[in-house]
Amino acid sequence: MKKTLIKNLEGVPQTKLLYFKDPYKFKFKAEILKKWEVNGKMYIVLDKTYFYPEGGGQPSDKGYVSVEDKKYSVVDVQKIKGVIVHECVPSTTKSLEGKEALGEIDSKRRVSNMRCHTASHIVMSAIEKVKGKAQYAGFGIEEGKVRLDVQTEKITPEDLEEIERRSNKVIYQAIPVKTYFVSRSELEKILTGLHWAKEIPLEEKVRIVEIEGFDKSICSGTHCLNTIEIGMIKVINKFRLQKGVERIEFLVGEEAVNETLDYMNKLSSLARKLNISAEEIPNVLMKLRNEKKRMEKEIEEMKQELTESKFRNLISKKELIGTVEVVTGLLREANAKTLGRLVKKEIEENENLFIAVGGLSGKPALVAGGGSQLIKKGLNVSQVVSEVCQTLGGRGGGSKNIGFGGGLTSENIAKAVEKVKERIVSFIK
Repeated sequence: MKKTLIKNLEGVPQTKLLYFKDPYKFKFKAEILKKWEVNGKMYIVLDKTYFYPEGGGQPSDKGYVSVEDKKYSVVDVQKIKGVIVHECVPSTTKSLEGKEALGEIDSKRRVSNMRCHTASHIVMSAIEKVKGKAQYAGFGIEEGKVRLDVQTEKITPEDLEEIERRSNKVIYQAIPVKTYFVSRSELEKILTGLHWAKEIPLEEKVRIVEIEGFDKSICSGTHCLNTIEIGMIKVINKFRLQKGVERIEFLVGEEAVNETLDYMNKLSSLARKLNISAEEIPNVLMKLRNEKKRMEKEIEEMKQELTESKFRNLISKKELIGTVEVVTGLLREANAKTLGRLVKKEIEENENLFIAVGGLSGKPALVAGGGSQLIKKGLNVSQVVSEVCQTLGGRGGGSKNIGFGGGLTSENIAKAVEKVKERIVSFIK
């Protein structure tokens, strides 16, 4: 938007910014200095405005501009070289320059963004206090949800809990939030401890946002006048964005309260279903988790026993071809690891044995093995398995006496086993 609009701003004076003066003023009158249209969209420049333009991670205000009883929706606001441009819909061919406009800001959106921005300062400072060292790396607001990127050591679940606790404590202490401008020379004296400043702004006057006794930051966003107005902070997510950078996502105000209430309602519902109190849920869940692990272990042992039983049944049906005993078949309950162990044991005990068996548990797999006498005669089991699997769209590997095939569909496993058998029969004869 900005590049396409710059050419329309030649000779337009800078806009008087009023949102710093009173972030709680949602209605105002101003004169339209310029209006133009681009691709069906209408853009208006006022001599002064309370509309906050997008910037610094904070989305722009939205609302309305009324001119001569006609109401236009303000859908985006941008700051271009000191001029505030309001994008409005619908457009009109009427000349609006010089006329008085009534601006109406979406107060719910503005207050939500103020809470979120102020909360971000609190969380950033809390992170630094918990981790000892942290550097702001990015920030964004979206409908009561905030993402904050921080260069710091890995934030543990315990750290996250402490960060949230400290942040909410600041809110409930009802600390005044002060905003003021300092000159560049004054700024040099207070740089130590300032947040949110990768680079020092070039302006002669730099805006400071201060939460007394807790945080002091360089910032040009809109903020609450007191931390109590934020209401609540609820951390909902944390993950490693990249090496050395942690991303924390949290809800603010009404969204945080609703999320907490929803969480508590789910806990209460779960407690009722389990016929216990909510306080007992952690212990009960731990017992259920341990029981689940025990049952999974028992099931795995039973599957192993079943697989071994069926494998022994296959061995008992071995086919004698010349002097070589050949075993082939499918074991649906077996995986590659189990088959590898069983096949390896059999070919070590029988030098004239060849086995090709498919497993369908997990990823379909083919395992084949040849006894030492077959290897001495020049058999390379891995090569055979690889060539067969490749013809069916899979792949293979292993060693001379044992080969593993993968990348096959469950329908192709039986075909692979049969083709390997055909190759071995041909080799024996």
